[in-house]
Amino acid sequence: MALVLLVMLLVFMLLNLNKVDMNFYGAHVHAPLAVALLFAVVLGSLLVFGLGAARILQVRLRAKRTRRP
Repeated sequence: MALVLLVMLLVFMLLNLNKVDMNFYGAHVHAPLAVALLFAVVLGSLLVFGLGAARILQVRLRAKRTRRP
């Protein structure tokens, strides 16, 4: 399964080699489109993971407070 995903990722990257300009908080980079898209996916995943972890921690702390007599 992992090998199939790796091959699909490589095909995706080879099909999207057009250069694009990226501007991210003052950083200006000229990179292939595939790299820009993967960068966006990684940043989005980290953001969602961080917000989800914070919410789970908040719910656990609230549940712990309500269990105490």
